[in-house]
Amino acid sequence: MDKRQNLRKRQYSTIIGIIALILIPVTTSFQYGLIDLLYAEEVGSVKAELSSSTGRQKLTSAKITCLQIIQEDYEGLKISYPSEVFVEPVKKEIYVVDSGNSRILIYASDFYPLFSIDSTYGVESPVGLTIDSEGYLFIAQAKSKGNKKGRISILNASLGLEKDIYFEGFEGADSFGPSNIAISKRGYLYVTGSSYRGVVVLDKDGAFSHLLTPVDSLGTSPEEKATICDVDIDNQGNIYLLSEDMGRIYVYDSQDRYLFKFGQKGGSTGKLSRPRGIAVDSAGERIYVIDYMRHTASAYSDNGQFLFEFGGKGWGKGWFQYPTDIVVDSLGNVLVADTFNDRVQVLNIKEAPSVEKVKEPKPEVTIAKKVPEAKIPGYYLLTSNMNLREESNTDSRIIKALRKGEEFQILDKYKQDDLNTWLLIKSKADLKGWICGIYRGKNMFKEKLEDKAKPAEVETVEEVKAPKPTASVAKEVSEPESEKYYILISNMNLREKSNTDSRIILLMKEGEEFQILDEYKRGELYHWYYIKTRSGLNGWFCGIYNGEVRFKKTVNREP
Repeated sequence: MDKRQNLRKRQYSTIIGIIALILIPVTTSFQYGLIDLLYAEEVGSVKAELSSSTGRQKLTSAKITCLQIIQEDYEGLKISYPSEVFVEPVKKEIYVVDSGNSRILIYASDFYPLFSIDSTYGVESPVGLTIDSEGYLFIAQAKSKGNKKGRISILNASLGLEKDIYFEGFEGADSFGPSNIAISKRGYLYVTGSSYRGVVVLDKDGAFSHLLTPVDSLGTSPEEKATICDVDIDNQGNIYLLSEDMGRIYVYDSQDRYLFKFGQKGGSTGKLSRPRGIAVDSAGERIYVIDYMRHTASAYSDNGQFLFEFGGKGWGKGWFQYPTDIVVDSLGNVLVADTFNDRVQVLNIKEAPSVEKVKEPKPEVTIAKKVPEAKIPGYYLLTSNMNLREESNTDSRIIKALRKGEEFQILDKYKQDDLNTWLLIKSKADLKGWICGIYRGKNMFKEKLEDKAKPAEVETVEEVKAPKPTASVAKEVSEPESEKYYILISNMNLREKSNTDSRIILLMKEGEEFQILDEYKRGELYHWYYIKTRSGLNGWFCGIYNGEVRFKKTVNREP
């Protein structure tokens, strides 16, 4: 009897031991993740105010829930300093650059660890990656002991090494260290580099095509080429370049034509201190930027309006410690490379239905006046072949070679010096760009002779917003005469409001012409002017700064 009982005990022990051997790897590898997945935890909520066209404020709130913590591979080895995260759009697989272990980890869409790509596959020092429509994996690799040059390694769908792309054909190519990659619908690679000014664009074969380089200034400092740390491309093909140094995002269309910029450098809510990663959620019409130094993520609308931020320095769910990258999956979930916490957080951000709330009315001044209808620019003819360029300099990319006799309209102009003037034009084919209209003192165009109708005048009412109560009262000025134009004598920022914290609409060049519509005095030394530029943009600029006048009256109004 005792022998039978002992035998049964041994059998039970053997069965329990087998079950334990099966379950131990699961519990050690996925214990944290499975608990998070089964018990998703709300980690915070935020509120945002959006201006509406009705003059009301839309109050909206967002609930943030932590769905998952990714911190181990399939063998239970911890992730170390994850620097980038990428979601493959077809299989929805998640790729994590595990910098501390010099490898790339692949997870299924349900966060189950699948595979590791390391030196066995030619991957020694990965820093960034992307995948094209055919499943080819493009990996940006920094210099390593085995290879002294930065490069892009291409792996096929079976993870076989196809080739390495080395950089050449542009200034600084020998020392260029790639950091992040995005691929356009045309198959072009947009590659950011460590502390590199602009983005290197490679064609489908990996050959150098051109540079895409925003020019900007920080505060009152002179203009310079912006360093770009990350790049993303939305479903429409628009390109988003993130500058850590400028604290700004530059947006271009699918043809590399500049559209707009947004973001402001700073260390408080709504500003960017050290932004490192950008993600565009085309479906949700949001743009997310991760800030390494503030340990937060900022959310913007698709036109660049700040909505809200979330995160903060910490170790719990929904908190970050020096995060470096952010991405949005097909479900709208936000994945953050929480670098110094050695993990990737998967967050769901659900916006509650917005309500409109009427704010206390601010004092307004309504001035009835006659405003002439917008003048339609006349057409001009080229008297010589000219290059249409993206920017007003000969280093800028050529959009098209225009032929002698081609017709165009003048939208704006920039006087480079006494002998050379650049014109922002719109061609008959609806292309916009810059030409050197006056080259070495010689006009390269002439006016097309045609009947011109005098613009009619219409009665309208224009609203002029009063200044904040803490500031001096804005002075009312009469409507400027149609011939009364002024010219800038230095570069100036055109802003939405009459303060330096307001968003910059345009960087106006020295020599640019404008009309004054209104003015606002901030004491005797600082005068802000509400103006209309030649290209039809309205905004504020500080025309008298520290007692110094930054413009003068122009005699000749002709473009």
